[in-house]
Amino acid sequence: MSSPLLSIIIPAYNAEKYLVQCLDSVLLSDYADIEVVVVNDGSTDNTQGLLSIAEEKDKRIRVIHQENGGVSKARNNGLKNASGQYIMFLDADDMLTEDALDRILDSIRKEDIDFRAFAYETFYDDGTRKSEYYDFSEKSCSDTRTADRIMYASSRWNECWGKIYKRSIIDTHELKFPEGVPIGEDFLFVLRYYEKCRTFYISNDAILLYRQHAGSAMRRYGAEDRLRFTEPLYDAAIGDVRAKEDRELLHEADTYYFRVVTNLFREFSVSSTARHDFKLILDHPLVQEILSHVRLSMVPGYKKHEFIMIRLRLISLALIYFRLKARAAT
Repeated sequence: MSSPLLSIIIPAYNAEKYLVQCLDSVLLSDYADIEVVVVNDGSTDNTQGLLSIAEEKDKRIRVIHQENGGVSKARNNGLKNASGQYIMFLDADDMLTEDALDRILDSIRKEDIDFRAFAYETFYDDGTRKSEYYDFSEKSCSDTRTADRIMYASSRWNECWGKIYKRSIIDTHELKFPEGVPIGEDFLFVLRYYEKCRTFYISNDAILLYRQHAGSAMRRYGAEDRLRFTEPLYDAAIGDVRAKEDRELLHEADTYYFRVVTNLFREFSVSSTARHDFKLILDHPLVQEILSHVRLSMVPGYKKHEFIMIRLRLISLALIYFRLKARAAT
């Protein structure tokens, strides 16, 4: 039997609430050249029972069971067991949009591309949706410069889903998700895969509904942990950019990481230890490194006042400003 064209890998941990919706969005199509590899990451709810039913109903599903080891281990286990020529990741609480597989498979069959990335829609529990398009006017783009800007100077490719990967590239370079990394494991996988690619296709065709929950995993961590987790991500990305010797791209990446810093200030401005957190962020070696590469002329006009407050260490003023900004965003 020939290998399927596309393997869709779904890690599932205590996913009973949304799992059926997720699988239905994939399996309602009748394509025979796909497989769905679901890795049950030691779930303690009814995830295993739902998967048993789904596996019995549709032979395109392969279920792998593992002791709870986290999402990176589950995805790596999925990669080890998948047999498709192309790989796609989907989270168990997300869904494919209508006819998404038509568009994905059509794209794969038309052209041999190393890295494909599609737009998505954010899906809220109240049923509303928000389209998340790329910042270019065309329907699609294959420009390497645009791809570099998205990879290194934005947060759009921080997640592994919404993208199509060639199995041959993953196997040749023995790419895996780093295990034991609490934040940013997606980004590191995408980054390491991306740097091996030569051809790109970026589409404003939304193929995925990303479910936005009220809580965020990152909010479990304090400012010091968040900076510690961010440091290797920054080092990896900036190292790649510097190796390209593209001064304009480096400036864009430096400016992006300045925005990462201001987002931290906004997030921790509403904590009970906000003043302490602000000082900790300002004094952290990573933030000092980021700020050393940013000049006022590089910062967009609407953020210049933030740059001045931070560089002059106007903590009381910054605390009031970012707290108001955080409350306005809720």
